[in-house]
Amino acid sequence: MRITRQILGGTAGVAVLCMVGFVANPDAVKDLGRRLSTGAALLEQAEGISQQVQNHKVVLAAVETKEKKAVSALSAGQEAEARLHFDSAEYFYDAAVRAAQRSLQRDPTSDAAMEERLRAGVALGAFWYHRGHMDKAEKVLKEAEVNSKSSTLSLLLAEAERFEVLGNIYRDMGRYKEARRQYESAEHLLGRS
Repeated sequence: MRITRQILGGTAGVAVLCMVGFVANPDAVKDLGRRLSTGAALLEQAEGISQQVQNHKVVLAAVETKEKKAVSALSAGQEAEARLHFDSAEYFYDAAVRAAQRSLQRDPTSDAAMEERLRAGVALGAFWYHRGHMDKAEKVLKEAEVNSKSSTLSLLLAEAERFEVLGNIYRDMGRYKEARRQYESAEHLLGRS
C-alpha cells in the first residue's frame, strides 16, 4: 500500500489527502469527508464575514464624509439587504438613522434633514417589519415622525410610507383599528400631494 499526500490549492486553500492505490476503511473515508465538508463550510463562512467587514469599512468611510451621511448609509443598507446581508443592512440602516438625527439636531427646521431622518427611519422600520420584529419596527417608525410645517412632495410621500408600514405592522398584529387609522393617514397625505 502506498499513500501519496498532495496539497491541492483551491480557492479556499484546503489541504486534501489523495490516496493512490489504497483501499480505505469506509468509516475513515466518511470521517475525512465530514471533516473536509466542515472545513470548507467554515472557510466559506469566514470569507462571508471578511466580505461583511470590507462592506462595513467601505461604507463607513462614505458615511464619515461630510456630505449626505444618511443617504450614503441608507443606500448601503438597501444594497446589503438586496444581497441578503442582513447584519450589514441593519448596521447601515442604523447608521443612516444616527447620521440623519445628527443632521436634524444641527438644523431642526431643514426640510432636507427632516426627510433624511424620516426616510432612514422608514427604511429601518420596514427592515425590522420584513424580518418579523414588529415591536422594533413600530418603535423605530414612531421615532421617525417629524414635525414639519412644510408640505414638499418628497416629505409627504415619505410620511405616507411611514404610515403605510405602521398600518401593515398593526394589521399583522391584529390591531385593525390602529391599522385603519394609519392607512387613512397615508391616504390623506397622498390626497394632498
